[in-house]
Amino acid sequence: MHGMQEVSGSIPLTSTNSEVAVR
Repeated sequence: MHGMQEVSGSIPLTSTNSEVAVR
């Protein structure tokens, strides 16, 4: 979840895919 800002809609590293999906 710490990569939510790093990913920011680039590539889901962990379970950030859900976070990016919201954004």
